Amino acid sequence: MSALAIPHRTFSPRLARLPGWTVLVCWTAAVLLPLYILVVSCFKTTAEIYDNRLGLPQSWAFDNFVRAWTRADLGHNFINSLIVTGGAVIL
Repeated sequence: MSALAIPHRTFSPRLARLPGWTVLVCWTAAVLLPLYILVVSCFKTTAEIYDNRLGLPQSWAFDNFVRAWTRADLGHNFINSLIVTGGAVIL
């Protein structure tokens, strides 16, 4: 009686790396999608944000930055941050 040779299956290195690449692609999408939404939403009007969250703005609204700077008094807060950081560096 002869012993039957059982074929030995080996996985290719490319197939062995597939789960790692799948996790990497999913992780990259999970990190970059919110960042994309954040950056694109900076240039949209409020109505455009609610209408089409993932799309590009119809008109690029740069006045959002000016409005945020003046309403939140970012100039004053920026000076305070410079003072605190400068003091920490000196110490």
